[in-house]
This record gives sequence, structure tokens and C-alpha cells, in this order.
Amino acid sequence: MTPAPNKPAILFILALAAAAFFWTGMTVWRQQELAFLASNPDTIFFQDASQKTEKPCPADALAFFVIGQSHAANSMLPRTSAEDNPALLNYFNGKCYLLSDPVLGPSDRHGSLWPLFARKLYAHVEKPVVVMSYAAGGTTAQQWLPGEVNLGLMKRAVEDAQRYIAQGGTLQYVIFDQGQMDAMLDTPAPTYRARLKTIFDYVQEQLPGKQTFFMYGQSWCTRYNPPVPHIVQAQKEFAASHPDTVMVFNMDTLDDSYRHDNCHFNEKGREVVAKKLVNAVLRTMEED
Repeated sequence: MTPAPNKPAILFILALAAAAFFWTGMTVWRQQELAFLASNPDTIFFQDASQKTEKPCPADALAFFVIGQSHAANSMLPRTSAEDNPALLNYFNGKCYLLSDPVLGPSDRHGSLWPLFARKLYAHVEKPVVVMSYAAGGTTAQQWLPGEVNLGLMKRAVEDAQRYIAQGGTLQYVIFDQGQMDAMLDTPAPTYRARLKTIFDYVQEQLPGKQTFFMYGQSWCTRYNPPVPHIVQAQKEFAASHPDTVMVFNMDTLDDSYRHDNCHFNEKGREVVAKKLVNAVLRTMEED
């Protein structure tokens, strides 16, 4: 008699095959995307200042240097604006502009965190706020390493921040908003922590003065993957072990009701993230 097929075993094998196919496809997709990004930066990063209003850069601003992936870029909905307040500015390529979505510098063309964040912070400090964001959606920590040549992300970002400082600005805050892609690729925790250290050390070396670093616990883009606890744990451990580094909160606690596309934040999610970041900034200002 022919043995009955082992259905659970068959399903398990099929699941493994599907997973292998997915990750192989993901690797090929990432390689293709890298080649496209490297050769077509204007189509990825929002750089069109033709509809923006240029303003002088204030010397006494609270300035935020932002790197990472899509949550720090123009990937939220809806678009927002802070153009009615001339003290809230977006620095890009040597100039300051009234702050509005999509902000100049990062990837995508939708809304961002930054006009709402700047409004909320200004309500407490009543000082000019300057945001410079160079985030690129779908990027790994490895792609933010100094010397990474496929995209040159860190070089592009640091050079503009150095330009801001050379023009008389003071850069007090760095925001690193990244994690989902490393979660999707299942980067080992020790590897991820080592890359974070290289990134943070390099930024400190390249930017004069003292900066406070803000980062998030995050690994979950619900469209693609479940939460990956070892990535969030690595982020928490890194922040806890480095002076002047603040873990804002764990973004993985925000479910799909806070996201407009099963990944990026909607109006409700943006409100939470902005409030958490403002509170973190205010706490560091009190401590100083």
C-alpha cells in the first residue's frame, strides 16, 4: 500500500521554498534598485525647489540632521505645510526654504514628519527650527556606511550638513530613522550593532560640535514582514550603551490603523511619532 502523504511536511517544504524564492527575489530586486538609484538620483530624491520659498538661514536655529529610510523621507500621507511660520525651515543644498511637503532632500514625493514636528517643537521653544533630511526609502544600515559607493548616501548627506555649518549654522541634533530593511533581510544583531556604531562614530567625526542622537526601535513594515525582535533589541542596546544617544520609542507598537499603506504612517501615526520626538528633544534640552 502506498504511504499516505505527510501533509504538514509537504506544506512546510512548500513554505520554505516560497521563502527562499521571496528572499532570492528580494536580493535581485535590491541589486537592480541600487543600480537604478546610483544612475538616477534626481528621480529618487526630491530636489525641485521651483515651488519653494527661499529664506535666509537663521544663525540661532535648532537644526536637525536626518538620515535613514522611508519613515524619515516623504512617504507619509497626507502632505502638510508649515509655510505660514517663517521660522520653520528646510535646509537643502546650501539654502533654506519655508518648510513644506514634500521636503527637499529625501526620497519620495508624499508627506513627511517634518512640518508637523517643527510646528509642535516651535510651540515649546519659540526658536527657529531647521530640518535637513537625506533619508532614502528601502535602505539598509550597510548602505549608510561611510565609503559605501553604490549610492554615496552618507557622503551626500554629510557634505550638505558641513555646508550648513560652514555657512554659520550650528547642528545640535542627529536623527537616525532606520531598521525595516535590515529586519526584512534578517541582518544578525551583532552585525547590525557594529554598523550602527560605524555610522554614529563617522557622523560625530565629520560634524563639528556636540550633537544629540535620536533613534527609534523599528523593524516592522506590515506589508512585508512581521516584527523582528532582535533588530529592535539591537537598537535599544546600542542607544543604551552610547552617551548622547536617545531611543525615542518603539515604532513597532503602531499597528496598521496608524499606517496608510500597511507600512508608512498616516495622519494618526504621524501625530504620535511627532509628539514622541518633540518630547524626547525637550527632555534633552532640560537635561542640558
